[in-house]
Amino acid sequence: APVAALPSLAIVSSALRSPYGASAEELAGAIAGNKLRPDLDAELVDDDGFPVAAARCTDAQDESFQEEVAAWLVQNGMEELSFSDPQWRALTLGSSVVAELASRAGDLLPAEGKPPLLRLLPLLPADWTLEQRHTAGTWFKHLAASFGWPAAQVALPDPNAGAAMPAALCTQLAHEAAKEAAPVVALVVACASNIGQDIVDEWASKGILFTSGRPQGLVPGIGLLARLARTVFVDR
Repeated sequence: APVAALPSLAIVSSALRSPYGASAEELAGAIAGNKLRPDLDAELVDDDGFPVAAARCTDAQDESFQEEVAAWLVQNGMEELSFSDPQWRALTLGSSVVAELASRAGDLLPAEGKPPLLRLLPLLPADWTLEQRHTAGTWFKHLAASFGWPAAQVALPDPNAGAAMPAALCTQLAHEAAKEAAPVVALVVACASNIGQDIVDEWASKGILFTSGRPQGLVPGIGLLARLARTVFVDR
């Protein structure tokens, strides 16, 4: 007898933003060409006042985007919430990848009937507060809805669940795809920015900042990755 088709979670599309490219192809080319070389950053200095090496993404600084989010916060009664400069950078590029993938989500919407639930899963740095996490997730949900996915069918994780590890989250999604009868559609967004003087000062105090005398140290940088996945049925 033929083996029954079993569900599997497949990546439909992905998007990224980095100082070395806005696509997997561009980033792979930079890696192959040995071009992943951070530059000295005029805004970030070490304890001696010298510029530190950093991988800054110029697209992460967008004042018009911050004004748009600020207006949205006021409209939703969250005008007192604030983000640090590194958080704004992460939110700016995170929104860019969410918008890129949400614009493709129409391919997953049925022509008739109720659309599947879109699980929107932001992976944010551990130092973001619970309120900041919730607000960023709600903003991403707003973006997804603006590209045609019904807001009622976009689900965010429990805000009290805390920060999830990427590997654990992907494993959980795969298990759900294997056991649930309803289709699993997920948009996983990982974003972080370490471009900030406070971060440089903290790394320097811990002795982990990259310097000429510490070539194995950390380099401040920024990067965003999002993946759109859905359940597919394959023969096994």
